[in-house]
Amino acid sequence: MGEISGDKVLLSVVNSLYTSCGDRSSEVQKCAISSLSQLSAANPQTVLLSACNFLNNKGTSSKQHQINILEVLEKSIDADQERKVTSALASKLVECAIFCMTGSKEMVPDLQEKASSVLVALSSNHLQSVWSELEHKLDPGAVPHYFTLKTLGTLALIHPQASCTKLKRIFGLLLPMFGMVKQDNLKYVFSTTVAEFCSAINEAVSGDNKSDLKYEIQPEVLSCFDVIFGVWMATKDPRVQLAVLEATSKMCFLLSSEKLEENIPKITQTIFNMLKKSKEQTTILTILGTFLEACVAQDSAGLDAIFEQVWSSLFVITCSLNESELAINKTFKEICKMFSTLNKKFDHKQLTTILARFDSKDENQKIFALVILRHLINFDSKQMSTGDKIGVIVSGLKSLLEDTSLRVKRSLAQTILAIALQDFLSTEGAYPLIEFILVHSASNSLNQRSGKKGKDDDLVSQMQNDLNMTCHNVLNKLFTNISSLESVLWPDAMQFLMSQKCHHALVNLCCNLVVLIEHRLENGELIFEDIDFEENVNLPKPIEMFTRLVIAASAPNVTPKCGTIYMKLLLLFNPFFEEEVQKLWTKVIPKMLPYLENQESEESFDQTGWEELLLKLFSKTLALWNDEDTFAEVTDALLTQLNMFYVAGNDDQYKYFSYKCLGLIMRQSQSKKLVDRIVAESLVTVDHLRQQQREGFAVGLGFGAATHLDQILEKLDFILKGKPLEEPKTEVQPQTKKRFGMSKSSSTTAKASTPKTVDDKLKATVMLTYGNVCFYAPINLITSRMEASILKSLNPHFASAKDLCLKQNVLRATQLLAKSMHEDHLKQKYVFNNRNDIVKSLQSIIQSESPTVLTTSTRQLGFVALAALVPLTPKLADADVLEIVSTCAQTIMSIPNENNTLDVKKVENLTDEDYSELLEKTLSSFNDLMTELAKLCVNFGELFKLFSHLESDLMSTVVIQKHRTLTASLSIFETFSEHCRVTEDDQTTGLGQILARLLPHCSDEDKQVRVLSLQCIQVLYRITTQLKFTDDDTKTSVWSVFDKVRDPIESSETAFSQLNDLSKVVSFMGGRPGSVTIHSDIVRRHFKRKPESFGRSLHRAQRNFQTS
Repeated sequence: MGEISGDKVLLSVVNSLYTSCGDRSSEVQKCAISSLSQLSAANPQTVLLSACNFLNNKGTSSKQHQINILEVLEKSIDADQERKVTSALASKLVECAIFCMTGSKEMVPDLQEKASSVLVALSSNHLQSVWSELEHKLDPGAVPHYFTLKTLGTLALIHPQASCTKLKRIFGLLLPMFGMVKQDNLKYVFSTTVAEFCSAINEAVSGDNKSDLKYEIQPEVLSCFDVIFGVWMATKDPRVQLAVLEATSKMCFLLSSEKLEENIPKITQTIFNMLKKSKEQTTILTILGTFLEACVAQDSAGLDAIFEQVWSSLFVITCSLNESELAINKTFKEICKMFSTLNKKFDHKQLTTILARFDSKDENQKIFALVILRHLINFDSKQMSTGDKIGVIVSGLKSLLEDTSLRVKRSLAQTILAIALQDFLSTEGAYPLIEFILVHSASNSLNQRSGKKGKDDDLVSQMQNDLNMTCHNVLNKLFTNISSLESVLWPDAMQFLMSQKCHHALVNLCCNLVVLIEHRLENGELIFEDIDFEENVNLPKPIEMFTRLVIAASAPNVTPKCGTIYMKLLLLFNPFFEEEVQKLWTKVIPKMLPYLENQESEESFDQTGWEELLLKLFSKTLALWNDEDTFAEVTDALLTQLNMFYVAGNDDQYKYFSYKCLGLIMRQSQSKKLVDRIVAESLVTVDHLRQQQREGFAVGLGFGAATHLDQILEKLDFILKGKPLEEPKTEVQPQTKKRFGMSKSSSTTAKASTPKTVDDKLKATVMLTYGNVCFYAPINLITSRMEASILKSLNPHFASAKDLCLKQNVLRATQLLAKSMHEDHLKQKYVFNNRNDIVKSLQSIIQSESPTVLTTSTRQLGFVALAALVPLTPKLADADVLEIVSTCAQTIMSIPNENNTLDVKKVENLTDEDYSELLEKTLSSFNDLMTELAKLCVNFGELFKLFSHLESDLMSTVVIQKHRTLTASLSIFETFSEHCRVTEDDQTTGLGQILARLLPHCSDEDKQVRVLSLQCIQVLYRITTQLKFTDDDTKTSVWSVFDKVRDPIESSETAFSQLNDLSKVVSFMGGRPGSVTIHSDIVRRHFKRKPESFGRSLHRAQRNFQTS
């Protein structure tokens, strides 16, 4: 009784829920459907049977109510994993669903579609029952219901193996009805159903050995084809036309070869006509793809005739697509399927057609030809690798290497990766493709712009960055992700180290070589000794790689971490060299790496220090070789690289360091012919418009002068006179093998020559070289060569220098020449009798500069050169000092602090920042010159003479002149304090005169003037305290005075108070009152430009000075 009662309750609940499925509230409907679906999991019989009864008995319920109940049925049946639905119940459900689907002749799509879905759900476990009931609905002589056909097609598509045996009978029932079909919607459903039947048969035939079925059903399919394509295609309804075309394409799989051959042209033309006028392009392309698959599957000869038309049409559509959206474009996916289909029958023909597009002038055609080729390689690699296709593909891609379009280059890079993944790059002749990737992986590579003119620069820049990034990623994958390529890349990838094209991508190459070598070492696959550099003629020799990496490492911040990469690779190349070199590098290079890794930023990097470390490594390596033949090989390698940089252009740092390395070779070599060759061949690679290259060449010859002074001086004299520098003939036979497989004659440098007319830029290089030769020459030889040879060559150019570059390098050379004559350098005293003549020449150069406009660094270089000449023997006369100070001060004191001269900005292209930096350096150099002159002063009298040369600027009404004069004076006094040779017995003559000129400025309206004046007096006071003119108690009281004087002057009383306080300081500076005389007329002269309000304070202060 309890069970009966429980079943009644459950049935009541279920019925109530079904009733709620028709509630007006959509939320109530959803809740009821959900609840019923959950109940059916435990009680499928009750829920499903109730639904069936409800639908049969509640015919008056609304359409939505019935749809909701059918939805419950569908969900419950789909969830019936344990097959709790019995055959009897299934039969009732089928009858109920068919009744809902076909009970009304009117089309009720929502309801009938849902009923059809219930039948499809039931077919999972009860296909026979569903199929039988639907088949009974196919009454002879009557057109079947729309959804009867639709459901049969769906069932056949879902269950092809189970349905295929029934389809011949179904076709037999349907064929008589084709003539009765007049309405477009019926034509549509007949066409789609036949299409699904054909798909089911084709799948069943391909999935099982039922090939007989295809031939058994051909007559019925042929009859359907004649009606559907032959008659119904004429309909004007686009929807029906698409359905007809789809059915036609599916039926082509089952037609006889003869029938298919006969209709291929007509079907093709119909599809393309539809393609032109229909908006459903993707659907039509899908149909075309199915049709092509059918033709290829039957190996139809008729496809040959339409290949060109089909391929060209597909290619035109492809070229119209957006390249950036191909990955998500459905049309493109369908087109790719068709190209793959065609490739099964026309692989050679299609490949030739694709490669022919590479010759087009339209970059779009090239790009999409590459896209298609890439697709075929990725998805049909087996077919694309048969025969000679790999070689043809590689050759075709090589034809695009020189294309100027950035878009084409990027697509080419992606295609190269595709063929690499299929191991196509291992074929002969593929290395130029790897080189292409390497060249364009560099962000600063000299790539040409895209073909079209007038493109926005930002867009072109973005395209260039995209290309670089793509190639960089491809390069990394070639070296790290494709194991089959390792044997291809090693050791042959080393040939790119000396490639001119790959110069700017060197860091990318080296980074990947490091990864490759380390990986092979870990796997024990790398044996350096097995590499024969004589046999592998394309590989650079070890010395070439050594010089290449050392020179490249001289610019360690061109790209992040590049210096570290170069040095790591050099260390990995250790086994290529002798044991002594290996030991040196193993010890030194690991110690050099932290120098690079510990640098916080490029701005704080000590470039000079790093270059010194590299030069030491280079020099020590040369010393270990200590062989003239090896020196010649290293020279060959360096000169070859110099020409590489010469062609690449503006690689100033690399050339600069190369010249230095050549200088080290000259310093260690004893071969005069090698020196002649280095001088001659390196000279022609110098860009005399670029200062860094000039300096590198000059320093290099300076290094060489340490061993070959007279020979290099002779060469410099030849250059100045325009005499040719002949390249010496090699002493080595071409057949002679060298230490690392290189011969002296292997250098590819340009032919050495010297211009017949020596222009000022070349003279500037020679002048600077003379300076470096003097500086690096042996100290026991330079003094004798100075006046006998060097000055004879230089003197004519001191006076005649007009060109700006020549003047500046004459000044640089003079500084170096002066340093070479200094007592500290020579380790002995040397009387430089020609010094005064050089000083006068420098003064002339400085005087030629405008006193009010600063445009170049000429006067700054002049100040530096004079500062180097001043300490030399003999000591400068007072008149010479006066002339130097007057000349230099005249050209610097009136220069404005701001770059407000428009002409200067226009001509010199000086930014405000550049101008400020240049002015700061110039003023600093002037102060350094004053410092050197102050070192010559032996007492206060001489100090006063030097200081008095600046008096006119000190009395100026222009504030910046007073600032600069007092700053220079402060430098003079501080230097005199440090190098003071005055004793307690010496007179303080001159000190009072200095104070008389400084004291009035301590009450100047400008604060900076007051501070600088006070600082000068403080330094002078410190000198007197060092000479014990003042006791300790007095010192303490005096220092407190200086703090007071810094306060702003607000009135004449403040001025009086400050001067009164300073008078107390002066009274103690000589050790006793009155020992330092303050001349009131001088004080008054310096005060004469002050306002009258300061008159009373001045008079009282002067009286205070006299009293003290």
